[in-house]
Amino acid sequence: MKLPDTLLKNRLDIEKGINSLIGGGVSVYQLMLSSTSCGCVGLTLFPVGLKREDVEVFNDMLLPQLKEISKGVGVFPGAIVIQTRADDSEIAKVKIQRLCKSCKIDYKGAEGKPWPGVYTLQYNPTDDYQPNDNDFLVYRSEIEGKIRKMSGKLVNVEELGVFVLSCGCSGFLAALSGLKAGDITGKDLSFFKKMSSDLGIEPKIMYAALSYGTDCVSSITSKNTCSICKVKYEKGVILPDLVL
Repeated sequence: MKLPDTLLKNRLDIEKGINSLIGGGVSVYQLMLSSTSCGCVGLTLFPVGLKREDVEVFNDMLLPQLKEISKGVGVFPGAIVIQTRADDSEIAKVKIQRLCKSCKIDYKGAEGKPWPGVYTLQYNPTDDYQPNDNDFLVYRSEIEGKIRKMSGKLVNVEELGVFVLSCGCSGFLAALSGLKAGDITGKDLSFFKKMSSDLGIEPKIMYAALSYGTDCVSSITSKNTCSICKVKYEKGVILPDLVL
């Protein structure tokens, strides 16, 4: 099974598992497997309708499911954390991560809360991790080098990931800094499409997002759209900042 298909199944399984525990009302609208420039690799859930107290109450039943799914995509969790929205009650993200050396210290935190709005549900770092040719850390570094060579800019790929959405879309995303729209307009980005394809995503559209009010590129995405979103892009209902 290709990675996007695995993640689509995992997203649905997690959503069903959470709703069976708390009685419904939760949507996991996005699931992403990614690596970050610090050296962490993780699986991130983006839920709607999930409260912090729900996770705290059902922690013992929810965590085994999350750990099993994350191990299935190569992430052996050193920490499981939640990040809340501004009111500190609704959860914005659930992150299952294999931690880099720096984050092992940061995520341990004081009394399980390393930063405001971030709560550690489990902290169990391991030291037996070695990157291999199929590791997302390698992919992130490779894409960063290719974008730097293509643009001539000192670009930092802060996060590289494969994501799936509840609508059925899947995509390959590089969140970055140090790049402007003019640096990539009209440039050959076939290397990005190739890595996307290697990871199981055959892109129907490729675009860049710009930081609000500027020409600074915040991310590059290649996306395999679901049938509904395909029509929305074609009819201009969804308008990317910069189509590549």
